[in-house]
Amino acid sequence: MPVRARVVFGCLVLATLLAGIACARGGPGTPVPVSSPVPTTADVPQVEHPLDLSTFVDRLCDLLPPRDLVALDLEEYGRATVSTGMCFLEDGLGTGAMALQLELDRSPVAVAYEHREEYEVFKPSQIRGLPAVAQARMAREKACTVVVGTASHEGLTLIRYPDVGQEHGAAADMCTLMNDVMDTILRNAGA
Repeated sequence: MPVRARVVFGCLVLATLLAGIACARGGPGTPVPVSSPVPTTADVPQVEHPLDLSTFVDRLCDLLPPRDLVALDLEEYGRATVSTGMCFLEDGLGTGAMALQLELDRSPVAVAYEHREEYEVFKPSQIRGLPAVAQARMAREKACTVVVGTASHEGLTLIRYPDVGQEHGAAADMCTLMNDVMDTILRNAGA
């Protein structure tokens, strides 16, 4: 038998032995423990009272009119760009931005739970009776994303990007503000 074939054969035997030892320790069919719990669909809160947002697909920015931006102390975000299922708000200086997206084919809450280990800030809640999550990749970045489930496979995503030149701050503070913004959006949508 050539040397290369013996090495490959040896590796296969070793791998088989290690697999056998792993199964023998916990018994056949025993799952291998992981360092952090993997979320299941049972972890994701369900929408009990769906909110129909289909009439807002082409006019998402109507859910956050100028009067509400003023009330939220965000009047500088008056420059809006609208596309189907998206509202992009930018401040007058071009240094800060928010985006509101309507997800019609997947639950942004389920996606948030699926990827929750990627976020330093992950705060499940309810906004106007709908399941929500405020999340930020870094706790010291002045940015936050708030997602809300509005139906079993639908929802809203609100992203507050960090201001150019002011990226560092408290994500928790930004998430509190973005929860208030999402509350206003859902109120205007009829929740």
